[in-house]
Amino acid sequence: MEKIEYNTDTLRIFRYRQKEQHYLHCHQFLELAFVESGNALHEINKRSYILSKNDVVFINEGDFHRYTENRTFTIWNVLIPRWLILREFDRLISIPGIQDLIQPEVRLTKRYTEPVHLPPSLMKSILVKLRKISISLKNSSPASELIAQNTVISIIAEVADHYRKNTHRVLNPALPPLIIRQSIAFLRKADKTPSISELAKSAELSVEHFIRIFKKYTGVPPLKYFLRLRIEKAVEIFSIYPDRTVTEVAGLCGFDSGSYFSEVFKKITGLAPVVFRGGNRQHYVSKTSILL
Repeated sequence: MEKIEYNTDTLRIFRYRQKEQHYLHCHQFLELAFVESGNALHEINKRSYILSKNDVVFINEGDFHRYTENRTFTIWNVLIPRWLILREFDRLISIPGIQDLIQPEVRLTKRYTEPVHLPPSLMKSILVKLRKISISLKNSSPASELIAQNTVISIIAEVADHYRKNTHRVLNPALPPLIIRQSIAFLRKADKTPSISELAKSAELSVEHFIRIFKKYTGVPPLKYFLRLRIEKAVEIFSIYPDRTVTEVAGLCGFDSGSYFSEVFKKITGLAPVVFRGGNRQHYVSKTSILL
């Protein structure tokens, strides 16, 4: 089985057959998993769903997930970097139902994690496209990469259209306003605790109103959201580099105090950093929500 990276700056498409239990993990990109054959139990954000042939699941950035109880499970994985989703965001967001499936900038308290079951004809058409562009991407030419990117965006649109026509569920009826999306983008890049008054000023809102609006769309106040982002970065570092010390990771994530970092890390994940680093992560999702 090919190892899935935790971060990627390029579009990646590959097919693999998985027979062993997967480990719990998350990543910093959007992952689409199209089930070609077999079945498995998919654990994602405290919930478990049976995946079977013709299912597709959207795994958003920060979703902790794994596959268990595999039965010769064959899937096509599409790893889509954040920049590609953001580049196409204006086009994608015009598609009804897309907000339930893709949440690239703000993780709302309600999240759609169930698989979308596709008709055999639609899945067959999508798999043909994935096979074709997976081969073309090996050429590494600008033209093949652009064609692959546009094809993947069109596949997302096809799945979203099918989802909209076959469900009455609407989890996120309103897209967070631009001022909130811009604030979140700023928080992602910030290397020190931001000034809420400055964020509110740039949004042309009072501090109280800004915090209220921000919490409405994210479920938490801005500073707690920022803390969560830093801890998610720590989770990613520990997952990729388990040999890093707690003090090193604390510094990399902007914490001046190792003890404070450990306190916040345990509050959010339910595990002390040294325990998490040691690989004891199997109960992480069941102990706490990824949201504060």
